[in-house]
Amino acid sequence: MLTEYIISKYNIVFDYRNKSYIYNSLLGSFAEIQDDVKYLLEANNVSALCQNSVFSDLLDGGFIIEKENDESITLLNRLTEDRDSVDTLYLTIILTMNCNLRCIYCYQNNAETHRVSSRSVSSDFYKDLISFIQRYKHLKRLEITWFGGEPLLEIAKIDCFSKALIDFCFNHDIEYGASIITNGLLLNDANIKILIDNKVTSMQLTLDGPKDVHDLRRVALSKNLSCYDKIISFLKSKYAVEFDIALRINIDKGNISNIESFIKDLKPFYKNNMNIDFAEVENYNEFCNNANEVFSTEEFSDIEIQLEKSLISLGMRKDPMSIYPKPTHSYCGATRKSSFMVMHNGDLFKCWCDLEDVKMKNGNIKGNKITENFYTLDNPLVEGDCRECKILPLCMGGCQYKKHTSKMYCPTIKYNIIERLKLTLELFENAAQ
Repeated sequence: MLTEYIISKYNIVFDYRNKSYIYNSLLGSFAEIQDDVKYLLEANNVSALCQNSVFSDLLDGGFIIEKENDESITLLNRLTEDRDSVDTLYLTIILTMNCNLRCIYCYQNNAETHRVSSRSVSSDFYKDLISFIQRYKHLKRLEITWFGGEPLLEIAKIDCFSKALIDFCFNHDIEYGASIITNGLLLNDANIKILIDNKVTSMQLTLDGPKDVHDLRRVALSKNLSCYDKIISFLKSKYAVEFDIALRINIDKGNISNIESFIKDLKPFYKNNMNIDFAEVENYNEFCNNANEVFSTEEFSDIEIQLEKSLISLGMRKDPMSIYPKPTHSYCGATRKSSFMVMHNGDLFKCWCDLEDVKMKNGNIKGNKITENFYTLDNPLVEGDCRECKILPLCMGGCQYKKHTSKMYCPTIKYNIIERLKLTLELFENAAQ
């Protein structure tokens, strides 16, 4: 019986500098193609493609597949493998809901009435946490992210809890990794050394523009402190090389005009261990104070490309794979059964946008039962909008929180994937020079 072939539904064909290219989002494959091949692909002329000299290359790249191969099954296997795996436990620890900043777009409740000590972890919290971890009998790796509020307000507990967790993992032959998301205001020498000593190897910091812009958007409660100055001082220090640093720039209509010039300001102390991440400010809930300032995702997709071009021109984005669209198993950790946000009182949630929403609670580290909700139950492969989308392998259905709370949940890559691929080609060309 002769094998029948079809063209993959995840192909994207485009032109760049008088050449034609094809990208397949299911496998992440990429190739230059001649005009005759492009024509046959766009005409869905499979029989002619099977006779073409590049047929085997198209088959190897997944651009053409055997008809009996269901690409949806491949995606489903990826989704379930990632969702159901218990080899790694991902825990984001909300040490405290207290914070020393008042950011204009914060989605967490900043009410002064909530700034009390009861909203921080207790000193013996780690004991219950370790008991919870012990339920995962086949655990090979533990990934901890310290978060808040502002986690460095509880640096002593980071020190204490980390040592207990590291010892536990060592005694049970479990790999340990740790990161922190901090506003940077308390990044002094003593605190940095504690983080290093306790195997915190990556750090997310936020800079929203030059000093006058950043400090108006991310306002320190202590009037004599500048969050911007603290972060810049750290980035210039000898300690900056000790961490993989994600520099997040939150962007809305209030600061967009300053971002390109600000990127130039960063260049003198930009290092290879730093990665700039452009993030659109989003109106997650009623606590956001600048809902009218946000861009639509489609608008932001254009902004994202323009800013990536700026990074490339400044030599701050050199690795082609850093912007290359890659297939994924999940949009974020919330869809994994072994990933949780752990509140200061031990309550478990899947997403930081749900914190303290009782309806979205999955359990407690002291309890015996963990309930599931749409994060781990939904399947984008059976939903109409996602099922036929060419970028589904790149986002696996997008943000589940937004999908269930708003009409727009697609990521920017849906709108700028071809421009991203063109920038990837530009970076490969730059590297070859």
